[in-house]
Amino acid sequence: MQTILTVAAVIVALVVGFLFWQFQAHAPHTTIPPVTEANSSIAITSITFPRQIDADGEAVGGTVGFRAATGNVVYADFQVVEAGFFIPFGFDPEIRETSSGEFEFYIATLIPQQVTLQVTLTDDTGQVSEPVTFSFSAAPSQPAGVQPGGA
Repeated sequence: MQTILTVAAVIVALVVGFLFWQFQAHAPHTTIPPVTEANSSIAITSITFPRQIDADGEAVGGTVGFRAATGNVVYADFQVVEAGFFIPFGFDPEIRETSSGEFEFYIATLIPQQVTLQVTLTDDTGQVSEPVTFSFSAAPSQPAGVQPGGA
C-alpha cells in the first residue's frame, strides 16, 4: 500500500511540475530592459529565506534587501544554480522611487531536494546587480496524522 501511495505521489508531483512548466512557458513575460555590465548603482544587500522548507507545495516567503541609485527596481531574476528539478523565475517587484529597502518573494516545491538559486536585480536604466546566491533544502513532508517512525 505504501508503494502505491509513493508512486501516486511521484506521479502527482510530475503532473504538477509539468503543468507549472506549461504555465510558465505560455504565460506573458515581463519586458526586461537590456542588460548592461553589473555596477554599484544597484545592489542586493541581503537575502532572507529559511534553510529548510517542506516539499508540500505550500509557498514560503523570503525577502531581498536592495539599494538602487535610480530608485526603480524593475526585475528580480532567480536562476537555478543547482537543484533536482526547480524552475527559474523572475518578476517585477514594483519598486518605484525607493532607493533602498526590501521586497518579498515566495517559493514552493513538491519535490524533496537541495536548491541553490542566484538572484540579480535590474533597474530601469538596464543596470544589473552583482549576483547573490542562497540555498535551501526541501524536505519530504509527513502526511497529516502520520507520526515519524510510527506504524
